Amino acid sequence: MYPDVRNCTIKGTPANDLIDAGWKVDTFTPRVQQRGAEIIQLRGASSAASAGNASIDHLRDWVAGSDEWQSIGFLTDGSLYNVPEGIMFSFPCTTSGGKYHPVLGLDMDDELT
Repeated sequence: MYPDVRNCTIKGTPANDLIDAGWKVDTFTPRVQQRGAEIIQLRGASSAASAGNASIDHLRDWVAGSDEWQSIGFLTDGSLYNVPEGIMFSFPCTTSGGKYHPVLGLDMDDELT
């Protein structure tokens, strides 16, 4: 897992134009990857409550719908972003009517993907 900031903005400016590439790779990425361990250390307890809350938020958005992008993993059919068919892969999606809708047209080609 790694944070993909290529398609996000900060106050309308592409995030990659505002952050240092070295910081992204050497500081931010490891912190994202160790988030669960950091929560356990800070709380002195399991990170299950945080994961449970994220699951509740995710299901709420799936049922109620949301234009906010969220990461949804599903079995690929080979038609999205050159990800081969038959792989469980997480894509940015929006939701409505209890269905997910992959966000199309993003730049998904870099040294990490």
